[in-house]
Amino acid sequence: MRIDDGGPDYAESVGVMSRYRRDSEGKAPGDPAKAGRVLVDVVGLDDPPQRLLLGSDALGIAEKHNRELAEETATWAEVSRSTDY
Repeated sequence: MRIDDGGPDYAESVGVMSRYRRDSEGKAPGDPAKAGRVLVDVVGLDDPPQRLLLGSDALGIAEKHNRELAEETATWAEVSRSTDY
């Protein structure tokens, strides 16, 4: 048993995250040096973004979330409007 896996009682919760972290270490697509340069540049802008996604993985996650949110919003739009006076 590895200490960070939490033992058999936690194999399906803490252990899953611990194994994911261990197995993905060093495999992230992002380059920390590039991200650092972007951050330095962005803080000097007159109108910096409120939210800045760094890396293709973060962008993909946000795009998927935005599509799902747009679909759900459209599905329930009439119900939303129905609560107006």
